[in-house]
Amino acid sequence: MQKKHTNAGRRAAWCGALLLLGLAPMAAAQDDTFCNVEPCPNWWCLGLGYNPHYEDDLRELYTTLSNIPIIGYVINPETADLDFDGMPEIAHARLFDAILSDRLAPNHCCVYEPYLQNRIAAEVVALAILAVWPSDIYGIPMPAPPDKDLLVAVLAAMTTSGQEELVNSLIGFLAQVIPNMPPIDFAVFNGDAEPYLHKNGDADTDRVCNIGEYNAWVVTAPNDYDAFVAAATNDTIKDYYGGCPDCGAEGEGEGEGEGEGEGEQCDIDSPENYYKFMLLFGDLNDDLTLSRDEFEALASWLSLGWFLIDSNGDGYLSLEEFTGNSLLRSLMPDIDPDEDNLVTLANLRELSDDITQEQFDDVDANGDGYIDCLELFGVEPGPEGSCYADACHITCTNTPITAGFESSLRQLYGMLIISSLVGDPDAADIDSNGMVDVAQARLLDTVLATTSLNCFCCTRVAFMSNRAQAQALLDGIPLIGTLLPDGLFVPLVAGITTQGEQSLIDAILNLLNSIPLFPTVDLSNYDFSASPYLASNGDPDYDWVCNIGEYNATVSGPADFNTFVAAALNDAATADGGGCPPCPSEGEGEGEGEGEGEGEGEGEGEGEGEGEPSCDIDGAESYYLLMIAFGDTNGNGTLSRAEVSAVTGLSDFTLGLGWWLVDTNGDNELSMAEFLAVDWLFNLLPGLDDNEDDVLTLGEVHGLNSGITQAQFDAVDVNGNGVIDCSDLYGGGEGEGEGEGEGEGEGEGEGEGEGDPCASEYHTADQSQDNLIALTELLRVIQFYNSGGFHCADDPLSTEDGYVPGPGANQDCCPHASDYAPQNWQIALTELLRVIQFYNFPGYHYCPDEGTEDGFCPGIA
Repeated sequence: MQKKHTNAGRRAAWCGALLLLGLAPMAAAQDDTFCNVEPCPNWWCLGLGYNPHYEDDLRELYTTLSNIPIIGYVINPETADLDFDGMPEIAHARLFDAILSDRLAPNHCCVYEPYLQNRIAAEVVALAILAVWPSDIYGIPMPAPPDKDLLVAVLAAMTTSGQEELVNSLIGFLAQVIPNMPPIDFAVFNGDAEPYLHKNGDADTDRVCNIGEYNAWVVTAPNDYDAFVAAATNDTIKDYYGGCPDCGAEGEGEGEGEGEGEGEQCDIDSPENYYKFMLLFGDLNDDLTLSRDEFEALASWLSLGWFLIDSNGDGYLSLEEFTGNSLLRSLMPDIDPDEDNLVTLANLRELSDDITQEQFDDVDANGDGYIDCLELFGVEPGPEGSCYADACHITCTNTPITAGFESSLRQLYGMLIISSLVGDPDAADIDSNGMVDVAQARLLDTVLATTSLNCFCCTRVAFMSNRAQAQALLDGIPLIGTLLPDGLFVPLVAGITTQGEQSLIDAILNLLNSIPLFPTVDLSNYDFSASPYLASNGDPDYDWVCNIGEYNATVSGPADFNTFVAAALNDAATADGGGCPPCPSEGEGEGEGEGEGEGEGEGEGEGEGEGEPSCDIDGAESYYLLMIAFGDTNGNGTLSRAEVSAVTGLSDFTLGLGWWLVDTNGDNELSMAEFLAVDWLFNLLPGLDDNEDDVLTLGEVHGLNSGITQAQFDAVDVNGNGVIDCSDLYGGGEGEGEGEGEGEGEGEGEGEGEGDPCASEYHTADQSQDNLIALTELLRVIQFYNSGGFHCADDPLSTEDGYVPGPGANQDCCPHASDYAPQNWQIALTELLRVIQFYNFPGYHYCPDEGTEDGFCPGIA
């Protein structure tokens, strides 16, 4: 293995420092590009199959490291990717074990010999690490050091696999707590196995690199690691979805994956594509399979062997039966003899003399005399579609996908910060489209798991593209991993974008944005082309009843979700419970819609209040005017964050989660236009008009704020009829409400805020009072976080900041500035992340008037 980084020690320390904060650098640009890897002859080595137990040993080592005080919390053994190469280490280790433990595994010998040599070099490094392993850090006991043999085996496997960045990251990680950490000279290790085991290597030499096979098969980590290993050690499995280095014109396997449905290069006579040709020219009834009669019309010479071909005896030759029958495929004529991925009519007549020029021309769209991959992918026999969705006309790898969208959605809805906003996942419809969200997610999961559906390929291609985008985002912003449960982000983002329900996308992103420090998700590169099948107005079975119609016809509770999915995918189930937009040809539907809308709107408007203004008093616009009337204390016609908090009772912390969503111009004032443009805040507020009579009593207004007095209510009730109605809100009551609110609100706010003995322009963590959070100061807050709390020191001068780690009875001093959400003498993860933000920015400044959750803002003023 060549030493690629001359300053490895400095980079290792840098990696470790960032790992300490739950953040991470992107891996340095690799110059490992392994193209056209040659198979290794497996007859010459002495290995008879040796299981190194790399996965078990690595899991044990990571468990030990996760128990290191202060910094160990960043490691989850099952999904850790400390070198940020896109492949969790446990998955990589499982691949390593699979190749070494099986004498017949591809390229076994070329991995076995280097590993044995590297164990010798690794023993020297392991002894050096164990010799300096400390007994404690900052007075907190360290876990026992790992077993020497275990450490040797792990280091040997890492270096054999070419995981230099991982070794550097681990050394940098340990260097934070172990003085005199020895450097590693990678030149002493044998790197001959890298072309097979590196992330850019090719374990089965099928011209699809390991990270490409990982991206194609792992949707949910660690559940799909076995599927990845099976694909990476089987050269007939060539699914690919990004990640491999550019190998120029090489890449039969890579092109095959990238080109699915996109007109790129393909293997035009692969088993799957050969079957497609037989469908194009032999499937007379367009049922997407071949009956015995249809097959014999193409290959009459094989009629006597039908019982061997139709393995399940259903009278049809399915794709699975064709691709799984190597004897049958060997008997079929070669339709691409010169291997140029172009099929002529003469080639096809080797299959059947009955194929006509007219049939050929129907497929040869550009009339160049050849059928190429684009034309093959662009024509599909089958259903014509409905007014809600066109039939899918692309091909793809016939492999089901375990999407995990429903489970990831349930995970999100169960998160501590989210669950109070969402409620029961089996009843949650956060986008208000009339369908429970997890039921709609189950439909997507089922489509991706059912290869026989016509819409499968269009959905699969979109999902895999979106999953690659989500994975790239996750890899590019490692902080996400500290904010969400493991394995949640990728299937969640891939699921909502593939489903393509814009209302759900907006609602989910609003929920994610309520998580402190969550990054903005740019949706411009995602593929929404599957929404005609999966959105509420989509139609995956082309039966002219959209999904919401099938849902309303079948679902009365969670027990009916499977019934809905079955109906949505069965064109014989056409019960319509209503809710679908009218199709252009459905004149009755259009007439009903227009008649109802016009008649009801005009009649109601004219009759109400004999000319008085009419409104939805519980609607967003009226709600804003009501908050102005009772909460606009300075009379400027908008609401500051503090005013919104005061009038609604929402805590400053809760408002802080999504304030940036509504305050789009950043002036810390909420205008009506901003309130109406985003539903996030309005959805948090309670409904007030309980009896739906479009007037509000004082009791109903108390649902907004129980502190509103009768005098304040009367001031807003301009017409004096004892209720607040549309005339009061839209006809001038607003002004009187402002006057009353201004006097009371300003007096109370000023009185409470002045003279706070604990207020300080410096953050408690900033002991040097330089408006910067140093690493040692950050470590102190992390110590409080890991200790389960803190308390006041009996002698304030006995510690650097006047506090003692761990829960305690003495709480007579001012609370730490990091303890605010809520103030409970403990440091929560969100509070710790806030200090990390100041550390990274770098710096902070005191900004009590900006309405931030802790009174400070990032950056030095």
